[in-house]
Amino acid sequence: MKTIRDRQAEEDGKVVVNASSASFESVTQRFLSSSKSNQIKCPSCGNTIDFNKGVKWQGPDTFTCGDCERHLSMRLVHQALRDLGIE
Repeated sequence: MKTIRDRQAEEDGKVVVNASSASFESVTQRFLSSSKSNQIKCPSCGNTIDFNKGVKWQGPDTFTCGDCERHLSMRLVHQALRDLGIE
């Protein structure tokens, strides 16, 4: 039986999405639990970036190295994900 909200959404041309039982594996969790997360090095100082300890985010795709404070791009993480075959 459709609810008033479902009928209104159909009239407005919107699609109602119901919850499913599909499982979801977070790419971030998969990355952090992989050995690659401990192998990303800062291109400036060469020290390993510890994502499990936490990083300082400077924006949506920029973070700082905990040792030299250089601003780094998420491209480092994306490359590691590609190396893992995740992205």
